[in-house]
Amino acid sequence: MTNISKKASLALALWLAGMLGAAAGQNRQGGAFYQPSRELRIEGVIRRVTRESKHRNTSRFLLVEVEVRGTGEVYLAELCPVWFCEFPLNPEESIVVTGALVHRDNETLALLAREIEYGGRLLRLRDKNGFPLWRGGRGRNRRRRIY
Repeated sequence: MTNISKKASLALALWLAGMLGAAAGQNRQGGAFYQPSRELRIEGVIRRVTRESKHRNTSRFLLVEVEVRGTGEVYLAELCPVWFCEFPLNPEESIVVTGALVHRDNETLALLAREIEYGGRLLRLRDKNGFPLWRGGRGRNRRRRIY
């Protein structure tokens, strides 16, 4: 095996190990990832708003419990880091959440929000493939997100 082949093989092995490690780490954190094929839209009323640290050394995350009109089903919608939402969300007010459904702990349904409609405004949280618009941190992402 030539020196170049050895380096290429090592680089491939390191890349593969990194990809497997990232996938394993994602599963340890609940396995929540955005799948556009599982997207749905719910209209309802905010029952509770919480701010929670989801991962070590990251900003608190904005979580909203939404009761669906008509059915009474309650979904936990994971929105975004608190700093990314530019207006307050209040209990007992109407909201529309579009996002991908994920299962947690085999019993709790969660909705990873792609966008919300609230108070006559549309807040985009993720792109059409589910990538967060807040990636890159505060001040780095200048994309328009409120419509």
